[in-house]
Amino acid sequence: MMLGFTALTGRALCASRTSLSCVVSRRFYPAKRKRFFKNVGIVKSEGKFEVCLDQRKLKTPLGNHFTVPNEALAVAVATEWDAQLKEINQHEMHLTTLCNTVLDNPSRKTEESLAAEILEFLESDTLCYRMQEPEELAALQARSWDPLLRWFEERHGVKLDTWSDLASSSLPQETSGALLRHLLSYSLWGLTGLLYATESLKSAVLVSWSVRESRRRRGPGRGPVEA
Repeated sequence: MMLGFTALTGRALCASRTSLSCVVSRRFYPAKRKRFFKNVGIVKSEGKFEVCLDQRKLKTPLGNHFTVPNEALAVAVATEWDAQLKEINQHEMHLTTLCNTVLDNPSRKTEESLAAEILEFLESDTLCYRMQEPEELAALQARSWDPLLRWFEERHGVKLDTWSDLASSSLPQETSGALLRHLLSYSLWGLTGLLYATESLKSAVLVSWSVRESRRRRGPGRGPVEA
């Protein structure tokens, strides 16, 4: 299973926790450079898809061929490049950067390590944190977030506790095991998108719900990185 993460990551920015994809982007790319191509296209090659700038195939910062699992993602990346008018600002090209992170994988991430990072966020998930006062804020949190927590628990057959002190936050072993099995059903592509979105929103619960909503609204068919 792969995750269609365009809706989640296209608008996501690096927040207080620096993501690997942003480090890769800052390290290998200049902030801006002039647009050097006229046309952007995609081609299918050996069951995968590539992005072409004029007649040149796009490559990653480490020189690997830029290949993605399906046409929808290739179109999304090509759209990012075509949207660069006079100057190319790759710090704003989040899908391209995420794909580069998967393809180059400079930190040798695995499905297991990515899933473990996502689980770390669940231990202190924003939706589980509750203020005790003022009462109006506590009531608003319960009204807004409880339905999402209940959906998440029913969806995955787990239990999440709420807390008002970060030191009190924890994830039961049974919950951790069940969620790890679920996360490992995703590919390296999907987990990279999930982690980036979770880093940005500081909530694995909200990301999971957003994925569900994206699939529901899209209807039958494959998303940008679904096989």
